Amino acid sequence: TDRPRRGEHQCFVGACGYETGQIRLLGLTKAARTRAEEEEVAARLILNALAEVCSIEARLDLGLLPGEQVRDVTLDA
Repeated sequence: TDRPRRGEHQCFVGACGYETGQIRLLGLTKAARTRAEEEEVAARLILNALAEVCSIEARLDLGLLPGEQVRDVTLDA
């Protein structure tokens, strides 16, 4: 968008593998990053969720700020 966003800055990611599914919820600190930086965090969160459901051990650092945390929900597929 080209105007100030209202409300919270959040990211929701879902990924489903053969046996499990993952839902990740992340609230971002408002005005702490540029839009591009927030999209980078979201992209890394997506890749980490896909790695999880594909049983890949490697993870990317999300670069979270103090007070930010990912909330996970694991589902049986």
